Amino acid sequence: MSKNLYKLLSTYEYSHAYNNVEVPIRIEVLKSVDKDGIYRARVWALNTYNLYPSQVNTGDTGEDLQQMHSADQVNQDITTLIADDVEILTGKSFKNEGEVLRYIQNKLTSYL
Repeated sequence: MSKNLYKLLSTYEYSHAYNNVEVPIRIEVLKSVDKDGIYRARVWALNTYNLYPSQVNTGDTGEDLQQMHSADQVNQDITTLIADDVEILTGKSFKNEGEVLRYIQNKLTSYL
């Protein structure tokens, strides 16, 4: 087997409070099938985007005309945004899955 093969162990989802808004966060924990104690993770945040140009929704004095709004939701990969090391993507040594989750949650707290 390849040394780059990882098994998806668990998927977690929780809400993280950010500016009085609950942001859904999804964490995928993967474990190396070849090396004991090597994990990696992917972190996703659910974002809502307005795909229409601002000038369509904004009046001459800056008021919101609410003419065209979208509610498209996209899961954005924020793993590289929250982690200050790339090992969380390529494989990092942890004692167990719980340690991976604590690491990610600490990173999320400092990022968001």
